[in-house]
Amino acid sequence: MTARNHHFVSQCYLRGFTHGGTRQSTFEVFDRERSKQYTQRPRKVGYEYDFNTVDIAGLTPDALEQAIANFEGEFSKSLKRIIEAGNLDNEEDRVYLLNFISMLAVRNPRMRKMLVGMKEQTMRIMAEAMVSSKQMYESQIAGATAAGYVEPDHDVTYEQMKDFVKRGEYDIVVPREDSILREFDAQPAVLECLIDRKWSIIRAHGNTGFVSSDHPVCLHWQKPPPPSIFNSPGFGLTGTDVIFPISKSLLAVGRFEGNAEVIDANQRTTAHLNSIVASHASTQIYAADGQPLFRQLDGTIVEGAAILQQQFFQKHKLKD
Repeated sequence: MTARNHHFVSQCYLRGFTHGGTRQSTFEVFDRERSKQYTQRPRKVGYEYDFNTVDIAGLTPDALEQAIANFEGEFSKSLKRIIEAGNLDNEEDRVYLLNFISMLAVRNPRMRKMLVGMKEQTMRIMAEAMVSSKQMYESQIAGATAAGYVEPDHDVTYEQMKDFVKRGEYDIVVPREDSILREFDAQPAVLECLIDRKWSIIRAHGNTGFVSSDHPVCLHWQKPPPPSIFNSPGFGLTGTDVIFPISKSLLAVGRFEGNAEVIDANQRTTAHLNSIVASHASTQIYAADGQPLFRQLDGTIVEGAAILQQQFFQKHKLKD
């Protein structure tokens, strides 16, 4: 039977934030949407129904899901070695990690929703352009008829189509395959920017570990940008950090400036980095410990579910 629940955050990665690190191990989920904390296994989170299913001639519906699973099988070996070593000195393992980060950065529900929205907006603009004049409409219909997209005996007049477009009472369906192809087109550029960064490793303080989320790639301004710059940072921009929790004990920070280091985080730094990770979450945060530390905007440190009770997400949430 073909699996239909496809993980956009890999299970092999999420196990690094569980209590025991095995397939059966659990972690604590802090769910913003439900304002609830509960215990769960990685296979029960970070997935979407048919997220990787394709309808392409010559390919099985699960061809992409199987290809991703093959990559994750190799990546999981590199991930284990990185966690054991506590650094990114092994070049092959580092490249596997950066490939994984780039994949998560472009292939997630938030990005796909944005891509679909952009395509829908473009199609509506094209529809309005098509009925901007009777000459334009007739030219477009003639071309579509010659290409076989419109029946030769169609009877929709220019006035009828213009009224239809003006009302906007229609849906635009963007095939999943269109979004998937655009995601893979974007991945090489993101990967190149990641490779060009210098990657430091942060080690968690004592028993206080790092958290992850359902959107764990965190692109973050090092300092608040000037008003002339868009709020959203870019992977190729200086003055930005890419923050990625590797496991409950390790977190990677990539920036264009400075040097790569291995740093032992104190309690406040761990809490601050957890807050950045939490602020990028779409809905859920994952933690091995039921009382992970977070740093609020006023500098106070809170534990565990307190972040849900104190509207932490609303205060820290970055604009998508």
